Amino acid sequence: MADFVALAKKYENELIENRRWLHQHPEVGMDLPETMEFIRGKLIEMGYEPKSCLGQDLYVEIGSGRKKASDGEPRCILYRADVDALPIKEESGLPYAAKGENGHLCGHDIHGAVALTVAKMLMEHRDEIDGIVKIVFQPGEEQSNGAERMVEQGIMKNPKVHASMAMHVRPNAENGQIRYALGPAAAAIDFFDVYFHGVTAHSSMPEKAKDPLLAAANTYQAFDGLVRREISAFNSAVLAVGILKAGTAPNSIPLDAEMHGTLRSYSNDDQKHLRDRMREIVKAQAQMAQVEGRIDFVWTPVIMNDAELCRQLSGSFAKVIGGENIVIEEKPVASSDDFAFFGMDVPAMLFWYGVGSPEGHAIHHPQVVMKEDKLYLAAAAIATAITDWMNM
Repeated sequence: MADFVALAKKYENELIENRRWLHQHPEVGMDLPETMEFIRGKLIEMGYEPKSCLGQDLYVEIGSGRKKASDGEPRCILYRADVDALPIKEESGLPYAAKGENGHLCGHDIHGAVALTVAKMLMEHRDEIDGIVKIVFQPGEEQSNGAERMVEQGIMKNPKVHASMAMHVRPNAENGQIRYALGPAAAAIDFFDVYFHGVTAHSSMPEKAKDPLLAAANTYQAFDGLVRREISAFNSAVLAVGILKAGTAPNSIPLDAEMHGTLRSYSNDDQKHLRDRMREIVKAQAQMAQVEGRIDFVWTPVIMNDAELCRQLSGSFAKVIGGENIVIEEKPVASSDDFAFFGMDVPAMLFWYGVGSPEGHAIHHPQVVMKEDKLYLAAAAIATAITDWMNM
């Protein structure tokens, strides 16, 4: 059996170099040309033949496929690393800080570098992998659509994936600590955009107008009572409108009105119910105001951590970092991650890896700093868990 701790320590400097290169080249969204070209080159150097679902992502497969799952397919686990950045200027003061208007303030540079190290170690021990491992480098997590698009294009098939796993760094958690929740681990999120289109007129002639702002205002009030009146007191959800815009002059009834906000929930049933009701409200308020109305959603489901998979993988993690450095959290986090799409039909586990201290800045803060001295242990823990899972 491979000693992945020793091997990861051997590649620690390379891991940090890769992380810093990615850190200095942050790219946003689905199109990450420099990032993906860098990752592709590293994977080819290791002996992989990188593939793509979308033309904007990368993934590799390794393993003999000899070991079969209960369905007769090769036993297969997917490991996801998201590698997109944020449109936020970094203010960390680090010598390797990004220079432009984008920044890796969510730690996806670390995710990519750790995954490259995992890929390198697994390639060196490929003869010990009797199933198949898919390592995915995903764009568009911050936009909440990269994973969904990869799933739509078949990443969970050929070979069929039987379990999914992902790490997310947490700079305000103890360095080298692994934390995870059982069941709901991260909130579902819906980014919603509401548009109303009416007929404009001078404010002295309201009878000539069809007022979209009236529809927007009534929709806002109706949205405000949804969670309070229609979600169980034993569940949790948050519906917030962050933008409401209409008009350009104080003495003119506007032509258009729009609202933008987020819905967070911890149950896929609650998420669907609230989405359906929001559609009904927009339609009804548009009819009442005699305007056109629509609502669009970009959504991510709840991440549901599978208890048995968590038990299996955390046992492997403990071999590397010690059981005292593994914490089961009582509550899910309110943030979301589109890794949820990789776990909709198979057991999945998202875990958080500490790269700081509880007093540190959280992700997305322009001054966040993430420690590098225990990243090799993250790579070792992941490689150990993957190879152990193959033999379970």
